[in-house]
Amino acid sequence: MTKKSNPDGLNPAANSETDADKRTPVYLEQLLEQNYMTGSGNNYNVQGISLTLAMNSVDYYQKEKDGATYSTKISREDQEKHGKEMAQKVVERLRQKEGLKNIPIVIALYSRPSVDSLTGGAYFATTTVNGDSGSIGNWQTIDNQTQVFPIVSGSEKAINSSDLEGFQNFKSIVQGYFPNLSGVIAKSNYENGKLNSMTITVNTQFYGYQQINSFTKLISNSAEKYLPKNVPIEIKVQAVGEVQSVVIRDSSNYNFYSHVFSNEN
Repeated sequence: MTKKSNPDGLNPAANSETDADKRTPVYLEQLLEQNYMTGSGNNYNVQGISLTLAMNSVDYYQKEKDGATYSTKISREDQEKHGKEMAQKVVERLRQKEGLKNIPIVIALYSRPSVDSLTGGAYFATTTVNGDSGSIGNWQTIDNQTQVFPIVSGSEKAINSSDLEGFQNFKSIVQGYFPNLSGVIAKSNYENGKLNSMTITVNTQFYGYQQINSFTKLISNSAEKYLPKNVPIEIKVQAVGEVQSVVIRDSSNYNFYSHVFSNEN
């Protein structure tokens, strides 16, 4: 909420502008708090607090009630600037409360994706306020990125071209088995530019158990051959939202584990 409707709100007051580049957007969408407590029975005390400020990368609004929806894009720089300012205000308010004056507070800034995003949001900064301080010191940058394969936009570049090439080879083999597949999509998560997990969804039509069983073996063999090594990978084969089989590998194993679900009632 804006300061106009909520004087204690963290977002700046809205102005009268309706142009996407002139209006004051809602920067903070949500504030999440977790309290860590110790004690027993009915006597518990807060020993630490974790806060996440979920910042909008896009703010959606209407120029009139029940009218068309418009949007204002918010740069990562503006998310960071306002997020850090808001975090400081939150810390100052917490320190005024009895029992919270001398406890550590861990804070993270999270960028919320647009409603049509396939990649999801990402944390981009964190800091810890010591128990004897009411001011935030240094922030640490979190380099967390998510990329969807295949890459649709011609202007988007692969974070790691080898990962993309391996997925494309895997996708080609899989689609060769069932040419009428609805799609093969991977969501890859990177930290500091290094792949740390991949989730692949293979959308099919409904097939019998034997077909899916053979198809799952092909997927497992192709995954071992083409997909990146030494990272957790989960592959789901599904038809109209119903999972037909899974192929999974954690980071400590080279081989994949697979399971085919029976479609018998």
